[in-house]
Amino acid sequence: MIGKKPVIAIILARGGSKRIPGKNVRLFGDKPMIVWTLEAAQKAKTVDRVILSSDDDEIMDVVRKWGGEVPFRRPSELASDEASSADAIMHALNELEIDDGYFVLLQPTSPLRTADDIDQCMYCCFYKNVPLCQSVTHIGFPASWLVSVDQDEYLQKVGFDPDVDLFRPNGAVYVADVKWFKQHQSFWAEGQTISYEMPFIRSVDIDTENDFQIAEALLHSKPFNECF
Repeated sequence: MIGKKPVIAIILARGGSKRIPGKNVRLFGDKPMIVWTLEAAQKAKTVDRVILSSDDDEIMDVVRKWGGEVPFRRPSELASDEASSADAIMHALNELEIDDGYFVLLQPTSPLRTADDIDQCMYCCFYKNVPLCQSVTHIGFPASWLVSVDQDEYLQKVGFDPDVDLFRPNGAVYVADVKWFKQHQSFWAEGQTISYEMPFIRSVDIDTENDFQIAEALLHSKPFNECF
C-alpha cells in the first residue's frame, strides 16, 4: 500500500515459449526462473497482493508450490501470440474486481530485478503524482555512437545530439494507476510516464538462450550479490 492506496502485483506468464521452451519454469540459479519475480514481489514493501495470470498448468503449479496466489486461469485467447499484455492485465483487473489503487506488472523474464526496484518505481509514480512509471536502463554508450544500416548495408549516422543521454525500457517493472490504465490501456503517455533507472546488471530481459546465459553469469557475479 502507498498513500492508503492498495497495490497489487500482476505476474504475466503464458506457456508455449518458442525461443526458450519452458523458460518461465526453467531452473535459474537454485529455483525456477518465475520464482525470482514472485519472491521479489512478495518482499516489496509497497505491494499488498501478488497474483499470477497464466494459461499453463506447470507454471501455475510451480507458483502455488512457492507460495504464490493463482486466483484464475487466463483464457487461451489471451495467451496467444496475438494477445497483448494490456488484454491480459484488463482480464486480471476485471476478474479480481479491482477498480482503484495501483498495479505493478512484473514479467518473469526479468529475474534480476529486486524488491527495492519495485518499491522505488512505486515511490516515483506516487510522489511525482503521475499515473505511470517504467523502469529503464542507460544504453551504455554516447548517443553519437548510434548508427543505422541502409538497404545496401552501408552505415548511416542517426544524428542524435551527442550531449543527450539515451535510455531504454528494460521490461522489469511497470507501474500504473488502475483507473488511468482501465481508460487508456497503455503504459505510455507523453508527460505522464515517469522513469526509474536500473543498472545494467539487473536489467537483462531474457528472450533468447544468450540472454539466459548472460543473466546466469550476472546472477553469480559479486556486483549483483552486493545488491542484497
